[in-house]
Amino acid sequence: MRPQEFVEMVRRRQESCLALLEEKALEYSSGDDRLSNFKRAGAVLGVKPTQALMGMLVKHWVSIAEMVQSDQPYSPEKWAEKIEDAINYMYLLEALVEEEQV
Repeated sequence: MRPQEFVEMVRRRQESCLALLEEKALEYSSGDDRLSNFKRAGAVLGVKPTQALMGMLVKHWVSIAEMVQSDQPYSPEKWAEKIEDAINYMYLLEALVEEEQV
């Protein structure tokens, strides 16, 4: 892949990730706190919100690992879905970490 093709791929993925984050915000957060679902999950489990997020993220990593190890072909759409979920969890983790440091 040429450098410019790579940059274009990253830009497309970032735009798609942001659109997905905005869509999921309506489903998974309440009020004006975008991270409320991780805080609630942490409270239920008796762990920090970052730890709750990691528990949820592991599911995505396991799914990606199974796809990578499989001989089964997956559609580009399926790869995009899994990759975007993992990327978005990293953004959400960064937001939680930033909040913890305030």
